[in-house]
Amino acid sequence: MSFLPAWRKVGRAAAVLALVTAGLVVGAACRDTAVHADIRRAAAPPAFNSGAQRSEAHLASIAGTLKKIDERLARLEKLAIRGLAADTKTTVPAEDRR
Repeated sequence: MSFLPAWRKVGRAAAVLALVTAGLVVGAACRDTAVHADIRRAAAPPAFNSGAQRSEAHLASIAGTLKKIDERLARLEKLAIRGLAADTKTTVPAEDRR
């Protein structure tokens, strides 16, 4: 229970009533009875794909990923070979390489 004086309760109730009334007045004043809508056609759902058709898409994705990995490995191998060639020229004599 609240221990607020009676005049505070009346003031709070009056404020709530004023806010509700203001909301109703603004809502009534802003009411637009005209409907504005456009008809949009939904995209057609994709057709059912058989197992082979689904697999083909996944395998193409996997092939692309493997191609990227292969290219990156080729670049790393080239860098490693260059690094080994540079190291062998400066640090390891030919007879110690075996």
